[in-house]
Amino acid sequence: MLHQQQLRCCGSTASSSPVLCLRARQHNRSKCMNCFAVHSPQQELLASTEISQASKALLPYVLWDRVTKLTASWDTRGKADFQHICEILQPRALQKIVVSQATDAEGQPLTYLTIVCKPEDSDDVAAALLQYTPATHITASPSEQCYLPHRTVPVQTAFGAIDVHLSLAGSDVKKVTPNWDQCQLAAEQQQQRQGAATAEAAAGDVDAAAVAAAAVGALSEGLADGSIQLDAHLMF
Repeated sequence: MLHQQQLRCCGSTASSSPVLCLRARQHNRSKCMNCFAVHSPQQELLASTEISQASKALLPYVLWDRVTKLTASWDTRGKADFQHICEILQPRALQKIVVSQATDAEGQPLTYLTIVCKPEDSDDVAAALLQYTPATHITASPSEQCYLPHRTVPVQTAFGAIDVHLSLAGSDVKKVTPNWDQCQLAAEQQQQRQGAATAEAAAGDVDAAAVAAAAVGALSEGLADGSIQLDAHLMF
C-alpha cells in the first residue's frame, strides 16, 4: 500500500556542462578507468543482481519519448537576457533550461544554454535561440528520454502550499521530489516573517530543505489517512 511506504525526498541532479576542458576530460577519464579497473567476481555478481532487480521492478512501467536536445554557445562577454529567454522557451521545454559555463580547448570561457524539447518544436526553438542569444550556431541532436508515470500533488505545510512531484510504478511511489523553487521561496518568506535577525532567530531560521521535509511529511500523512488519493490507475 502507498501509505505503508517510507517516502524519501529526492534532490535534482545537477546537469554537467556540455563541453569540458581537456584537463577535465582527462581527469574524468582517469576516474572512470580507476572505477572499473578492479572488480571482483563478487562485485560483478552484486552489480548484475541489482541491475536485474531494478529492471524487473521498473521496466513494465517505464515510458520512452523521442526528444531533441538543442545547445547554444557563445563567448561569455556576449550579453543575453536569460530571464526573457527562459520565459519564452520554458513552455516548449520538457525539462528545465540549463545555463552553464565552461572553457573550450583554447582556454576561452563560453556560456552554454541547453534545452530539451519535442522534435516537432525543435525548429521554432532553434530560431528563438538564434534570435534572442548571441549564439551564431545551434547544435541539435535527436535523443530519447525515459521516465516513470508521474503526478504532481499539492500539499499544505506550515510554510504554505508546496507541489510534490511523484514518480509511480503501478501503485508504488518510487520517487518523491518537492518543488525546490517553491521550497526556497517559502523558506525566504518564513525568514522575513521572523523579523530582524538575532542570535535566537538565526538559530531557528528555516531553509529550503526543512520546507521540503515538511512537504514530504504532509504527503505521507495524506496518503496514510486517505486525504490524498493518487488514482494511480489513471496514469497509464
